[in-house]
Amino acid sequence: MPKQLGPKEVCRLLNLSHRQLDYWVLIGVVKPLLEPHGKKIFKRFTDEDLSFLKEVKTLTDEGFLVSKAAQKVRESWSKRTEQDGKEGSTA
Repeated sequence: MPKQLGPKEVCRLLNLSHRQLDYWVLIGVVKPLLEPHGKKIFKRFTDEDLSFLKEVKTLTDEGFLVSKAAQKVRESWSKRTEQDGKEGSTA
């Protein structure tokens, strides 16, 4: 099972505030896994979520709006995925 991180650890690793991370989740930058425990629901982030957020954070630090940064990273990731698929099918 892949490693999952809680919001506190993600914030620490990326130097984000909890409020900032919650906002990014709210606007759909990333969709964490939701783990119910009784009446509480905990957010869990995968290593892939962390990598994605790291790239978004880098762009926002450079002055991009978070929505534009997320869009740019998604486009970059989809191009990477397409290229990986093409390379795999030619071998």
